[in-house]
Amino acid sequence: MAIINSNGIVTFSSVPTDAPTTNGPTFGRLVDTNTFYYYDGSDWVTITLGDDTAYDESTWNANLDVPTKNAIRDKFEAVTTSLDSITSTTPVIYKALITQAGTSAPTATIIYNTLGEVPTFARDGVGDYDLNIVGILFGTSKTNIQATLVNGSTANILKVVRTSTSELGIFTFDEAGVAADLVGSIYLLIEVYP
Repeated sequence: MAIINSNGIVTFSSVPTDAPTTNGPTFGRLVDTNTFYYYDGSDWVTITLGDDTAYDESTWNANLDVPTKNAIRDKFEAVTTSLDSITSTTPVIYKALITQAGTSAPTATIIYNTLGEVPTFARDGVGDYDLNIVGILFGTSKTNIQATLVNGSTANILKVVRTSTSELGIFTFDEAGVAADLVGSIYLLIEVYP
């Protein structure tokens, strides 16, 4: 009725029904199944382990078995894979309030920055400013720039363009379209997608 394997686990050839003998096994597995039995002193108790099928939340298959560690691991690996794909499309972001006065270069009050570095600013002339980074970050089609003039600024027109992979040009103009210093502030949002 029972065979002891080399790993010490008892394998039953059929479902145990009789009480074990004095030296007989009190715990074992039915051959070729996930069903185990143990003798509680008066009767054999059945323990059925869950199958190794990963849980599928999209359908109800009426399977109430407890999942095995392998099925749980498989599900976590699937979740991790989908998180990796989310991470790979998440942009790096720079949000700041940019302020400029007189002939000074703009300064930034950083609201949020995941660029991996802090940009520097320069004033090249009236209404002409540069935002520079050390690395190559601003891709040709993967950089989103949004800029908004803050009320009270001398300039009325704002233009921000990518001038290279490490520089953005910020240009300000008066109502007539003539270059004019900002003398005020702009909100700047840069999103760079991988």
